[in-house]
Amino acid sequence: MSSVLIDIPGLVDVALRFSRAIVNKIREYAAAHELFQLDLDQTIGFMDQLSLSLDFVLAIAPSLSPHIRRVISDAVSRLNTPLATTQSLLSEAVDSDGKLRRIWFTVVGKSSLQKSLAAVDKQHDLFLRCLHYSVLFGTAALQSRATASAAGGTRALARISSFREAVAGSQVDARFLLPPETLPDSAALIRLHSHSDIRIVALSGGRPALVEYRDYQPDDPASLRRLRDVASILSAASPDMSILPCLGFKPLPATKRCALVFPVPGTGKPRTLRDLLLAPENEKGVRHPLNDRIRLAVHLATAVLYVHTARFVHKAICPENIVVLDHPELADSKACFPWTLGSAYLAGFDFARHEDAASKRAGDNIWWRNLYRHPLRQSSHPETDFSMLHDIYSLGVVLLEIALWESFVLVGPDGSRTLGRQGRSFAKKGGKMKSPADIRVALLKKAREYVPLVLGAKYCEVVVMCLDCFDGGLGPTEELLDGDGVLLGVVFIQRVLAVLEEITV
Repeated sequence: MSSVLIDIPGLVDVALRFSRAIVNKIREYAAAHELFQLDLDQTIGFMDQLSLSLDFVLAIAPSLSPHIRRVISDAVSRLNTPLATTQSLLSEAVDSDGKLRRIWFTVVGKSSLQKSLAAVDKQHDLFLRCLHYSVLFGTAALQSRATASAAGGTRALARISSFREAVAGSQVDARFLLPPETLPDSAALIRLHSHSDIRIVALSGGRPALVEYRDYQPDDPASLRRLRDVASILSAASPDMSILPCLGFKPLPATKRCALVFPVPGTGKPRTLRDLLLAPENEKGVRHPLNDRIRLAVHLATAVLYVHTARFVHKAICPENIVVLDHPELADSKACFPWTLGSAYLAGFDFARHEDAASKRAGDNIWWRNLYRHPLRQSSHPETDFSMLHDIYSLGVVLLEIALWESFVLVGPDGSRTLGRQGRSFAKKGGKMKSPADIRVALLKKAREYVPLVLGAKYCEVVVMCLDCFDGGLGPTEELLDGDGVLLGVVFIQRVLAVLEEITV
């Protein structure tokens, strides 16, 4: 593994040279205004932040565990490819006199540079997730260094340092308990959609917020403390984690429930993934680019990574608990659904708990919820405790549904549910649902037969690995669930997130 350690300084040095060369080229060619139509002035700030993050990686490399060293070295290596392309294109865009090669730029250069910068952005996102992961699972000394680097202006580390403090419990205090006037009377809360338990409400000033409910015992201090812990950790989340930050919680003792409040960023209209899959606009044919589905999948995998990094399990990943927001900064009507898919956020934390918390093995036998549960976690009394792998299985089912862009479940006006066209293979001829094991077989069959035709072999590979995660899809189950969860996170980054990020269709 020592060769990997040697690799990190070398790879980081290459990345630093590329990023600094890109900044120098942009400054050198400031007179070529056409280049700056691509917002290359913003690229300077981006590269400066990247350099700070890379300097941090260089400093912490000797203290990283072998598994995390591999993740970081792979991430920097992937980042170097589009950085090299960007530097080369910038050099080619301007002649020896510092003038733009206009014909080349118009015919080839502009579009190539746009693609290259987009690739840098994509690989940078993955690099940051790996960096965040290394900080969250690093030693106390490494985490202290991250805090110092954040204070020195590294914004990416500032965000993750705040998240780490919340996970460690150092931010837990009364400020997450919302005052009574924060939420209006329950009658003013509107269901996000008829099939969703998530509500939407206008906070003071008219800002929209999502409201979720968790059961709790008012006379049990430990129950309230668990709610406070969840609110604390979610308060440190950020949209780039594909999790909406939590404003706080409001106990409702009369109903033995507690409201978690999540302000909605921007002005985008929140809709659940289920609502988008069932939208009437789909009947006229899918109009969004296929790459939007890949991006949606990346968002969801990112959210799962951060939930697990906080040592939580979600326990209810399904289209009803995925909120999609249109991009509010784009005024064009065709920048909204159905012409494009917005940003996805994992919601529905009403069943989430710390992975180490005692499991009551309490469940339900609601058939449509069971579609998203591993066979061992179905029925009113599941056979096994819930683990992170169960979330990954649920993610695989949702990724399959995204690929097909057709809901497995139809929802009537009264909220009743029936199997959709793509879900009919989950039932026997008489209409009775197949056994949990047979439904899993049907999901795998559907993934292998249809997904490669729509989103390609790599996406299919990810779906199958998730659905097969208890049967060696991601590696030996005992090893993945052993210890502090570092290995499972590393494998998830390498075999799910990184693969999804590489896909273009």
